[in-house]
Formats: sequence, C-alpha cells, structure tokens
Amino acid sequence: MNITGHANIDMASVNTRGFTLSILIKPFYAFYQMVFGYNVAPSESILIILLFFIISLLIVNILYNIFWQDKKLFMEYLSIGLIPFLFIYFFLEAISLPGFTQLETKHGMLIYPIILALVVKAPKYVSPLISYLFIGVVFISQLIGMQSTYTKNNTDWNLVIDKVDNFLKYENSQKILMDGRSMETFNFYNQNLEINKMISYTWEP
Repeated sequence: MNITGHANIDMASVNTRGFTLSILIKPFYAFYQMVFGYNVAPSESILIILLFFIISLLIVNILYNIFWQDKKLFMEYLSIGLIPFLFIYFFLEAISLPGFTQLETKHGMLIYPIILALVVKAPKYVSPLISYLFIGVVFISQLIGMQSTYTKNNTDWNLVIDKVDNFLKYENSQKILMDGRSMETFNFYNQNLEINKMISYTWEP
C-alpha cells in the first residue's frame, strides 16, 4: 500500500519494527530538537552538549520540586505530556509495519507546551537563581537554533541531480539509496526519467 508517495507499507507482513536502539534514542533527540531546532547538530559544539545537559538537569529538578509541592500538577504534566510523548515513540512506532512513515520530532510536539509551562512555572517551584538560569539557557538555546536556521545553506538540488547522473553514468552503480522524504523534491528537479529506475528509497521494503 503506497500512501502519497512517501510510504510503501507491506500490509501482508507479520513483522513489526520492534523496539530498537534508534527508537530508544528518538524521544531524547526529539526533545533536543525542540530546544535547539532542526539545524543544530549535537556534535556541532561542546557548548551545545553542555547547554542540553544543563537544561535536562534543570527540567528534572523542576519536575522533582513540582512533584513534592503540587502532585496534582505533576500528574497533569505526566498524563498530558510525558506519557503520550513516550507512547508515540516507544509503542506506536515499535508496532508499526515495515515501510510505515518513521516518526519525527513534529509527531511528538504535544510535549512542547509542557516545556513552555515549566519555563513559566519555574520561579514558583525553584529558587530564583535556578529559575533565572533555566530561563536563560532555554532562551540562549532557542537563539542558537534560530541563528542556525536563518544562516543554513539550502540544498542545491540541481547539483544533487548532476552528481547522481554522473555517478550512475561513470561508476557503473546498480542503485542509489535515497531518503524517502526527498522523493517528491528529487522528482521535481530530475529531468532524466531513466534515473528513477536506479533509485531506491528508505521506505521501500
């Protein structure tokens, strides 16, 4: 079953993706991207890793204080944000069929309002120093993400098409594996229909 050209699901398959290392990492990376955006790699700078580590520790500290001071609010955050967020990645993707669209950060955005709520609620549940530190590092991280987004170099698809064409012509390659999410964009720029026969996509079984 092909859905909008982005997924090729084998409905006859008796296998599911299962619980893998990539699925285990995904919610943490999704949280990272909510803080820094899509265009900042964790390995880009030691400062990025340090900021993310500080933010994670401060969030745990704030949630710990909320738990002891206002259990009702803690349970609301847990049931509305954290549990559904983990459920999406650890359960829904784990039981999905091969070829099903892989979940990304945008599919777990329901936890983002909880992060914003913690920024607003921080002064009430932790000391002024910790609350100011938390708000400051979150603000700096968001600015870093915005700066990276505005200064990033967009993909030169004409160059990609030329490289693929030359590779298939001179390297005697059998096939090229391409990210399934790039299919529509690649087809838009590609004028050589013969190349399509040599491309396989990541969502294909």
